[in-house]
Formats: sequence, structure tokens, C-alpha cells
Amino acid sequence: MFFGLSLIFAFVDIKLQHVIIYAEVKMYTITTNYINFISYSLLLWYIYIEYRNHKRVITEE
Repeated sequence: MFFGLSLIFAFVDIKLQHVIIYAEVKMYTITTNYINFISYSLLLWYIYIEYRNHKRVITEE
């Protein structure tokens, strides 16, 4: 959530939140929903890959 919202709030202009990107979809909606979904999906994928690799290296005795 912090990554997507930092893209919006990094700019001083509050009117940037209300810019309509496509049809009736505002920039705030796109960043909070889609960018956060993508960034957290990549983060969870990275955690899963590291967990899987760590599990292969350390075997249970």
C-alpha cells in the first residue's frame, strides 16, 4: 500500500489524485488497486521463491 500511495502523495498537488486516466477511472483508484496488487504480488512471489530455495538447502533431519 505504501508503494502505490507514495506515487500519488509524492507530488504536492492534491489535484493529481482526481485526474481521470481512462473513462471514469481516477488515478487514485488505479494506483491503490492495480499498482499495489502488482507490487504485492511480486513481493509475495519473491518470498515464495526464497522460501522454496531455502527449504532445498536446509534439509530436515
